[in-house]
Amino acid sequence: WDPRGEWSSGGTMELQSPDFEGRDISHIISWLATLDSVAKINGDPKIGMVGVSYGGGIQLSAASVDHRIDAIVPTIAWNSLVDAIFPRQAVSSGWGTLLSTLLVATFARPNERILPAVIGAVLTGKAAQSDIDLFNSRNFADRLADITAPTLLFQGTVDTLVTLAQADLNAKALINAGTTTKVVWFCGGHGACLSSYNDGELVWRETMQWLDRY
Repeated sequence: WDPRGEWSSGGTMELQSPDFEGRDISHIISWLATLDSVAKINGDPKIGMVGVSYGGGIQLSAASVDHRIDAIVPTIAWNSLVDAIFPRQAVSSGWGTLLSTLLVATFARPNERILPAVIGAVLTGKAAQSDIDLFNSRNFADRLADITAPTLLFQGTVDTLVTLAQADLNAKALINAGTTTKVVWFCGGHGACLSSYNDGELVWRETMQWLDRY
């Protein structure tokens, strides 16, 4: 599917908010449950989710609002976009510029405050508190305890946007809530792996084993 505010979908991008994109996924699952081609157990569809970066965040968001999701594999997903883009109320100017450019280049339709917030922070070197509040209001970190789906977290050791600490925060919240959780580090992410070792097969193998199990 195309997330809201992107490509062929309507609406506005809300940064994978549980109340917006998370609810969208819940409606998609309800539709899938009506299809004969979807495997079910007593009418409950067997649902697993995989995805990278923005596609990792949506899994945590959706699983916090819909317990029909049976297993998720968020890869290089954040815990807090504020900490990733506006660390200590400063701004990661490189990533802020790149992400803003990508949104414009792909004709994305974000919430009208998102682009001005990031561009303003890049230009001034500091994020406004009102913009930080906006990003926090769209976050899923305070709902991780609601996730019941077994969760496999992949995080890149050379990631300069979403660091290992972000996965650590997600894992601690899930484990404290009693959710089956596993964390795998690999050489990759939002950054360049300078090693010749390729972890692609590891990620693929672990992902399929997780989905097969749960």
